[in-house]
Formats: sequence, C-alpha cells, structure tokens
Amino acid sequence: MADMKAVAIHQFMFPFYICSSGRKRFKVADWEKAHPTWQKQILQASNENYGLRHYFHNEVSRLLWDRHPDKDENLSLNHYIYQICGGTYEIKVHRTEYGTRLDYDYQLEVPADGIQLYLLDSLSIGILSLTVHSASGELSTEDILRINQWGRRIYWPFINLGGSEPFCTECADELALKLKIAEGNEANWCEDFRMDGDRQKGFKPQYAVFIQNLLHGIPFQHILDDRMFTSCFCSSDVAGSLASIWPEYRLDHTSIYPVKIDPVEPNCKEKELENSRRTAGREATEFWYRMCYVDIGLTCLNANMRYELLKSITYDRWSDWGTFFGYTHYSFMMLVSPSAPDYLRQHFLQHYHYMTVILLLQRAALICFADQVNYLADQHIVCHDDSAPRKMPSKQRKLMLEGLTDFRKKYILFINKVWFDEVSPQEQGIELYELGKRVMVLEKHKDSLRSDIDELYQFGKAEEEASQKSLLDWLSLLGVIFVPLSLWSTFLTMGNPDWLFVPIANLSVMVFCAFVVIGNKQLKLGYKIPLIVYITIAAMHLSLFFLLKAPIVQGG
Repeated sequence: MADMKAVAIHQFMFPFYICSSGRKRFKVADWEKAHPTWQKQILQASNENYGLRHYFHNEVSRLLWDRHPDKDENLSLNHYIYQICGGTYEIKVHRTEYGTRLDYDYQLEVPADGIQLYLLDSLSIGILSLTVHSASGELSTEDILRINQWGRRIYWPFINLGGSEPFCTECADELALKLKIAEGNEANWCEDFRMDGDRQKGFKPQYAVFIQNLLHGIPFQHILDDRMFTSCFCSSDVAGSLASIWPEYRLDHTSIYPVKIDPVEPNCKEKELENSRRTAGREATEFWYRMCYVDIGLTCLNANMRYELLKSITYDRWSDWGTFFGYTHYSFMMLVSPSAPDYLRQHFLQHYHYMTVILLLQRAALICFADQVNYLADQHIVCHDDSAPRKMPSKQRKLMLEGLTDFRKKYILFINKVWFDEVSPQEQGIELYELGKRVMVLEKHKDSLRSDIDELYQFGKAEEEASQKSLLDWLSLLGVIFVPLSLWSTFLTMGNPDWLFVPIANLSVMVFCAFVVIGNKQLKLGYKIPLIVYITIAAMHLSLFFLLKAPIVQGG
C-alpha cells in the first residue's frame, strides 16, 4: 500500500488496581490534598456539554459525573485533570531489528487537558489516560501504526535472550513525557527501556517512569498487561479505499484478489482497473486489521481468519461514507475519510471516550473480582483443611463468612452501579457498546464470576451451619452426660444421711468418665472435651465438699 498521509489522535489508557497494604487503606480525600496538581472535574452545564450529557442514560451519567460530596456511600467516578500548560510525548527508536535499520523520532503534542485520571474508589479501580496528537501536521499511515504500538508499551512484556545482554524489541528505545506546569515549572520524565535489563529483577515489572510519577501516592498494580489500552482517531484516504471494497469483502473475502486477465479480451482495460481497485482494497483491509490489532507488521497470515476477525470487530453503519469503528480486547479504533465532518473528532474525544472508560472499568472490575474470588477460595480451603493446624476454627469461619458477605455486597454494587445492559438511548451508542461488550467477552465473564461467587458463598454458609450444628451436638452431649449422672448422684444419696455417700457418688462418676476418656482411644476429641470438663468440675466439687462439709459434720 502506498504510504498515505494521515492525521491522528492517540489515546493511551492504563487501567490499574489500587492496592491496600495491611490495614492501611487508600483514601481519595487524603490523596487529593497531597496532590493538588490533579484537579477534580465536574461536568458543567453548557451548550457544549448538553449533547454529551444526554447521549448517555441517566444511570450512566450518575456514574460518570453526578457525584454528591456529602454522600460517601454514593458510587461515582472521580474525574481529574493534571494541570499543565501543554507538553510533548516523545518516542525514540534507533536500532537494527531482524536485519532492518529503524530510525524514528516522534514528537507528539500533549494538550492542556491531555492527562486525565478516573478513580472508582469503592471498587479500588482507576484509569490513567494520556491523549496526544501530531505536532508536525500530517504523518504517514505507517507512522500511525508505529506510534500506536510503541507508545502504548510501558514495560517489558518478555525478554529476548538471543543477544549478549537482555533486551525487548516490543518497546521503544525511549519514551519521554515532558510537561509544562504552571508558574514556569517543568516535568521531564524519560524512560530508557534499553536500561531495563539492568533494573529488571524477579517478576515485578518496571513501569515507565512517567506512569510512576503521575500516579505518585497511589499504590497501584496493572490489571491488563504491559500494553496500555489504545484508542486512535485516524483521518486518511485509506478509508475511501476500504469503503470501496467493503460491501463485497463482507460477503466474500476473495473479492479483494485480482481476476485473471486475457490480453486478447476486448474489456481487459476494465479488468485492469478492477484489479487496481481490488489491490487497493486488499491493502486497505490489511491496514485496517493492523490498525485495530495495533500491529506494525501483519501478524495474522491466514486470509480467511483475518476476514472473520475483521467482520466480528468492525462496526460499519457509516462505511459508505468512509467511516469505520473497531473494538478489540485492547483497542478502540476510528478510521474516517478526510472529508468526514469535524464533529466526529469531538465525539471521539468525548462520547466514545467515556463509553470506552465504562467498558474498561467493567473489564478491570471483573478481572479483579475473579482474582479475589480465587484468593478467598484458597483461604477458605486452607481454613478447613484437616491436615492444617486449626487455631480458633470457629472464629476463622466467622471471619471468612464475613469476608464473603462483604465481597458479595461489593459485587452486587458493581452490578447495579457499573454494569449496564445499554448505555445510550441512541441506536449507534447501543450498537457500539454491544460490540465492545461482545468483543471483550464481558457478559460471559460476568456470568461465570457470579456463579463462582454464589457457589463459594453457599459453601461458606454450609460450613457455618455445620459448625453451628457441631456446637449444638456438644451441648446435647453435655446434657446426655450430666443429666443421668446428676440423677445417679441423687439416687445414691437418697435415704443416706451419711455425708460420705456424696463424695463417693461423685468419685465413682469421675472414675467412670476418666476410664472412658483414657481407655477409648477412638473417641473423637469433640466428645472427650465434655468428659474432661466434667472430671475437672467434679474434682473441684469434691475439694469444696471436704473443705466445707466435713468439718461441720465432724463437729456435730
């Protein structure tokens, strides 16, 4: 494909989990006071925001914007903008890779509102968003792909072991975020990935330095992987080539391949023109695939599989106008022709951005819930393992059940406040959101998680009921032992005024209980304990009896 010119906006979004260290829990209010550079945002009522506010259903708007500071129990999204006067995001690659020399320097502009942060404190989830665009005007379509790929990598996904020193070809050589802060101050954060081999120890990743500085004060851990979720708005003539072939391509993927031409045929020139169109269409479909899956090279070399994947991830309501949308697990792409209306750019930055934020929050929450369910299951199994030491088992069971109950409440809160069957009353919004949910397999993950939580909770309840039944059995056993023994003791003393019959009766019962405890080795500990308790009480009773009763009788 000819290296066409393009204009693009790139958004890199980093979902993360807010960790808790021991009993010390992260508090948003304290973090806000300590980091005034992050300014909380409230959607102002204005003509510009009117369409955005009504693009979403009320329940979605309540999550995104309608936060009430006086209601701590209200689950809403905290939205912040990092206060800057502008800046640059620089990507540098200078190396030889598979025999090819790569020399690229990209300097992208960061607008004043280009760094945003979303915190969903109730679920301990956040999203850091970085928006950049070209500072030098038009780039080539291949440049767009390189920026998307190298700009999203924030730590090594793996280590190449072929060279003399560890390295990773997936990342750029350098990523630098240079910001102009108020009052003439500047921040210059540069990550040299070539040095990560010296710093990388163990399995804990070394995040890019600008991620660590922007999230200073927040104990975070990535949720997805080394790639930030990538959204890209690309305006290029390649959209026209894709629109030209798309109706036929959707029905038959072989329609992008040239037809055979016989030079003696009278209409051979028409076939040559058709082949030229098909070749441009094939190159356009390959570019669209690489853009959606954030590939510099074509990583799917099966034409039929590539065709099926593109059909499943592409939203083509406006394809005749050269406008295409695409969702994958880690990207949202928008390809438009240069003649597309300007408001589409704003919709990308607002309407579709917030829709993607919702999908990422849902996916991040489901992944975190699944991890916590796994942890709780491990704790529960260890707690009730017969081979493990059991210190205060009833207390452990109670704490475990309380933990399961709190976790179940949090999941119900997520379902009612963050999970939506649809987010917009508009047809396009409904269809795009449904596409994102289907591609990310969110519905399946939600149902599977709900089943796991219910099963674990029911198991915990059953264990607690079994524990309560065991306690009742102990009480019943005490009754079975003490009532007959008390009757036997009373029977022995009836009609016998001699005080010696009382201690003799108790002593006989003590000897019987001791014989049962010592002699029957197969008797469970749960049944031995009541007998041992009785022996102790009887011994105390005998001691008191001799101390108090005997002198009185002898004196009389």
